[in-house]
Amino acid sequence: MLGNKTSKRWMRGVVQSHRGDLQRYALRLVGDEDSARDVVQDTFLRLWEIGKIDDPQHLRRWLFVVCRNRCTDVLRKRHRARARDAQTATSVVKDVTAPDVKLERRELAAEVEQQLMTLSPQQREVVR
Repeated sequence: MLGNKTSKRWMRGVVQSHRGDLQRYALRLVGDEDSARDVVQDTFLRLWEIGKIDDPQHLRRWLFVVCRNRCTDVLRKRHRARARDAQTATSVVKDVTAPDVKLERRELAAEVEQQLMTLSPQQREVVR
């Protein structure tokens, strides 16, 4: 983890140099500014945790790989949430229609029972 003043200064420089490019990249991937900002913040937090990367080319590649991976995580989470929401909506619709279906079945059963009563006992036995 970074801690001394030199490291903090280095980190500020990295953030200033790369934040704009990372945010534009993340925005293209996730599609909304709030998520893009969160992704970039997470990317810099991970850099803070691992410490200084001296090679500027390696640093830039590392930042973009971490950013892309974090965007993928966000998109997967969204997809799972949408699937859960769709499943919940389907369950709600089934629950809403279930009383109607039950009532309809009861009415149909009562009508069948009435029609059965019009038959002779032998005919009723055959039908049952």
